[in-house]
Amino acid sequence: MKEIKAFIRPARLDDVLRALHDHPDLPGVTVSRVTGFGRVVGRPDESDPRYDSVEMCKLECLVPDALCDASVDLLADRAHTGRTGDG
Repeated sequence: MKEIKAFIRPARLDDVLRALHDHPDLPGVTVSRVTGFGRVVGRPDESDPRYDSVEMCKLECLVPDALCDASVDLLADRAHTGRTGDG
């Protein structure tokens, strides 16, 4: 078994969950609303009041080893927006 954790934008949650739900062998997923920040190019500096954290959705699931790569590919494909911070 492998544990997969993914941080996605809230706007992508429905599409990602639909794709995961439609996967016939995926046992399930846990979703949490989380906040945080990352060290990315273009992030405002600490003197900027907007530097605080952003809201994301954290998905966690346990999958059999044989489904790991396909599950990660599915998550990445459905969650990708092309913006910095996709995780």
